[in-house]
Amino acid sequence: MRYVLRKWVFGQVPQIEITAEEYAKFKAARGVLSSAFAIEENYELLIANYQEFEATILESAATDMIRSQVGYEDFFDIRIVLNRRLINLCTTTRLYLDQLLSHVRTCASDPKEATARVDATISEQYDAHREYRFMDSFRNYVQHQGIPIHWISHAGVWTMTEAGEKELMQFSIELVAEASILRRDGGLKARPLSELEEKVDLTLYVRRYIECLSAIQDVARQVTAEAASEARALMESAHKRYLDAGSESVIGLDASIVEDERDVVIESTSLFLDRDDIRASLLKRNRKLVNLHRRFVTSESTFAQKAKKKS
Repeated sequence: MRYVLRKWVFGQVPQIEITAEEYAKFKAARGVLSSAFAIEENYELLIANYQEFEATILESAATDMIRSQVGYEDFFDIRIVLNRRLINLCTTTRLYLDQLLSHVRTCASDPKEATARVDATISEQYDAHREYRFMDSFRNYVQHQGIPIHWISHAGVWTMTEAGEKELMQFSIELVAEASILRRDGGLKARPLSELEEKVDLTLYVRRYIECLSAIQDVARQVTAEAASEARALMESAHKRYLDAGSESVIGLDASIVEDERDVVIESTSLFLDRDDIRASLLKRNRKLVNLHRRFVTSESTFAQKAKKKS
């Protein structure tokens, strides 16, 4: 058997002999990068679903501002869409957390220490924030007991000047889960249930929960960064060797085990970095979310805000 770097394509291409030890390192590096990519991909699914949840809230408030929505069917349609968004979010948070420790274990330099740190961070977020405790148990309720949003409320409220005159009408929407319904249906753990106010502001709870999950993701990135960087550097070194050997590109480059007599590939490991390039872009796009529960989006005209300050 031979161990080689080559592109398995038609035509004459360079073929570089490597050792069995080098092949094993390339194979391990591919495993590291695959798990590092999975961590970011799952987190992207989570954040994308959260963004859709927030965007739907804003869209519903804008629709209320523009159109007359007074019938039960109007409110039912809005409630269905928002419930769908929240159920999707609950599902992806479960997927993210269920797979996280396994992926961290695969792509950390010290798997035992890395998983312990991430696990400790999950526990810290759970202990520190009642919103995390509620949402963690709420996922189970949504899966087995009932839909998440029990009722919604549209509001159009005038903001007032210091002189008591009407200034701007502000439209918003409230998403509420009722503690009485949660107690009746069951499915929530005793501690988060005992901590609830009667009307749970789901928008605020979700924002705090996403903030907590972002803190967990930040630690997962920290404990896997070194191994992922080393794995990528190893792949890049193979690319350089292959280009230096006379190839015009590294597209389709593999490390392979080849049977000598028939020149048949027994096993191969892809050395492409396209997915890892996406991982790098996701790291930049999805930075740690801090104080998310203290932020909100408004469509108020910035010109109106400036005029207000001047006056």
